[in-house]
Amino acid sequence: MDALCLATAMILGCTSSPVVVGADVPAAVDGPVDAAPVGDALGPTDALGPTDAPAGFDAPVAPDVPGVPPDAGMVPHDNGSDVVDAPAPADVGVVECRVPIPGVGCNSLRQRATTIEEMQVAEAPPVTTAGFYPAGTYTLTSSTVYTGPGGASGPSGLRYAATLDVHGMGSVDYFDVVQEQAGCPTNSYRFTGDTFGTSTKLVDVTWTCPTACPNCGAPMPYTGTLTTFIVHFPLPGGRTLVHVYTLIPGS
Repeated sequence: MDALCLATAMILGCTSSPVVVGADVPAAVDGPVDAAPVGDALGPTDALGPTDAPAGFDAPVAPDVPGVPPDAGMVPHDNGSDVVDAPAPADVGVVECRVPIPGVGCNSLRQRATTIEEMQVAEAPPVTTAGFYPAGTYTLTSSTVYTGPGGASGPSGLRYAATLDVHGMGSVDYFDVVQEQAGCPTNSYRFTGDTFGTSTKLVDVTWTCPTACPNCGAPMPYTGTLTTFIVHFPLPGGRTLVHVYTLIPGS
């Protein structure tokens, strides 16, 4: 190797092949220009956002932020379904007050009866026979509404208590009644009646309190025994209310 080659080899790393002085040295070859097209690579600013989610996939959901309700700032979405209203409160209904005679404050009789349940029977009411009954204080021990064949039967849902006081003068008897029912005003009434002249009813009935009512003044069907006084009251719809009062011993 001559001195020129040695010097050139030290600079260019040539071999023993001869080097032509003054020849052009090939430039370094660049890498493929298409290896990474500009703009196609995903850089940090090209990350997929919620609006860039591919079709068919759900967009990412932002994590909850402490102290901020999960749905804050979200717009309600109508999914096409009907809104179901909350059920209305159950109807508690209106208490039916069993008032054979609508009187208030007609006497000062003390209630001595216990509450009983009114029943319904789908039959015609029994025939009254009138009869003798002693003076004294009676308590209501049975209350039955006769609804007629095919009518309602069983408990009516009404419960109440009633006390009857009977005292007489000659053939005319005086009757005081007080009746109490939960949720209703205390009902009371007073009347007189003659037990003579008929075999099934009190006649010449005179109402002193109240003085006017649908059944005031009419003969009152009843059945009397030595221990009971049974009285009938007409009700709407062709029904009959039958109250059985039982004498308190020693009253």
